[in-house]
Amino acid sequence: MPDIAAVGDIAPEWKSLEASLKRWWADRVPHETINATWLRLRPFVTWCTEHGLSPDQVCDAAVESFIRETTRPSKASKYQMREQRLRHAWNLARAKVEGWPALTLTVEPPRDWRRSPTIRAGHIVSFGRLEYHPNLVAEVERYCANGGFLSPGDHGDEAPSASYRDRFVNRLNQLNLALPTDKVLTWPDRRMRRVAGQTLWHHSRIIYRTATALHLAGEADIKAMRSIADVATPKAAAVLVDTIRKTRPTARSTFYDSQCVYTLCSIAQRCGIGFSLAEIVALKELIRDLTKDAKPIYDISENNLRRLAQFDDRRTFAMLVALPDKLMNELADARGDGVPTRRAAYRARVAVAIEILNTLPIRLGTLSTLDLARNFTPPSGRSGRGKLIVLADQEKSEKLLEAPLSERSWKLFQRYCRHYRPILPSALQSNFLFPSAGRAGHITNLTKSIRRLIRRRLKVDVTVHLWRHIMGTKLGEATDRPNEAAKLLGHLDGSRSSRRYIRVKTGAAAERLKRITDSVRGAGTRQLGRGRHRV
Repeated sequence: MPDIAAVGDIAPEWKSLEASLKRWWADRVPHETINATWLRLRPFVTWCTEHGLSPDQVCDAAVESFIRETTRPSKASKYQMREQRLRHAWNLARAKVEGWPALTLTVEPPRDWRRSPTIRAGHIVSFGRLEYHPNLVAEVERYCANGGFLSPGDHGDEAPSASYRDRFVNRLNQLNLALPTDKVLTWPDRRMRRVAGQTLWHHSRIIYRTATALHLAGEADIKAMRSIADVATPKAAAVLVDTIRKTRPTARSTFYDSQCVYTLCSIAQRCGIGFSLAEIVALKELIRDLTKDAKPIYDISENNLRRLAQFDDRRTFAMLVALPDKLMNELADARGDGVPTRRAAYRARVAVAIEILNTLPIRLGTLSTLDLARNFTPPSGRSGRGKLIVLADQEKSEKLLEAPLSERSWKLFQRYCRHYRPILPSALQSNFLFPSAGRAGHITNLTKSIRRLIRRRLKVDVTVHLWRHIMGTKLGEATDRPNEAAKLLGHLDGSRSSRRYIRVKTGAAAERLKRITDSVRGAGTRQLGRGRHRV
């Protein structure tokens, strides 16, 4: 049988269904040129054509066979999601499209995260929320609601948690191993800040995962742990590491286990839970054992280093910078004097997002929630330059960030807001730069569109967060001051994130050394060719 999928062909009976589905989609959303339902069905239809299955022969077993044969083993965790999307698309077409086969595929009910456990590599990672004691769940929710503290007045944003003399004595006690081991200390004593929502979610997952590990190890009953103090203990950290090693075979290379221990100790400190000196020493030895054979935890990952190497080529970096203008000019030429399509609006949205990342490489969550009224200041005064301002409550480090917008950038934003943004879903009901019809009111999957477009146009793989590494590295190389990268990206002074850009000093110094050696290599060659230097 010929490979029909290679030429993109499908059987005639499937072609008639495709035409009917596209007619229904065009009537349903006249401005939308991307048929989402057919995009999910097309790979399955091609597979059915290859295996000689007609539309009337489709069944649940056929869908399961398609998923097993076409999903890579490394993506096994996404089997269920992909299969459910395919089943939903088929049932939608069956209900809306005339002439579609009458078979309704079985769709599993949505997972109840309150009752269902999370399982990885055949091991239970955490129980459902209802399995824990209600007091523990209430305390974790209060911890998250207060930004990482059990009560609003616990954090030290206004004043340190102790006097400088007490903090000095406390630190001295930690270093003096000759002191009695029954003295209760905190881990380690430092000034604490409120943490971002994503970090709070991670903290809650660590608490529940540790409680699960203690129960499965027989250390404590799941219903007996009534507070965070019952979970965040030094012994629980060791039990948690053992559980992680079972579910994550590559934990030694990713530092996930040591980071979880750090997180559990940080949670204990934020909740005022004290450890003895012996426990603190044992915890530090545990972390040292977990990290002694690997790179520092603040270093850039190997994957990101390989991706950064793609932009060592000046032409690739130049194309990344020029891509927004190229995209907007292509859209303007295709539009002419007519009304742009929804697909063109999606492309313009990606162009504007790339322009913002090239101007101020902010985090994905901040980029998605940019507000036209709060974050953009129009040109005024003699300079005539607009501004992009990110307020402290929008940034993880709670720092105010701002960047001037050139006349070219401002015209690009105006073109997007005038011609393309009004076509996007819920644009009239939202003030977000990238509106969406979802519950949040703004787009949440922007990184996939950006990554796909850059891979197709520049032939390189780049994520939204990698922009911070790219621009921070380029700025450090150009100025020979890595601290400038920390200022640009809004890192806290002395944080691990700011220390990673120290590596650009080495790269820039090596490049200067190369220029020095290249400049004298010719004279050295001539000298070696004379008389006594000849071999």
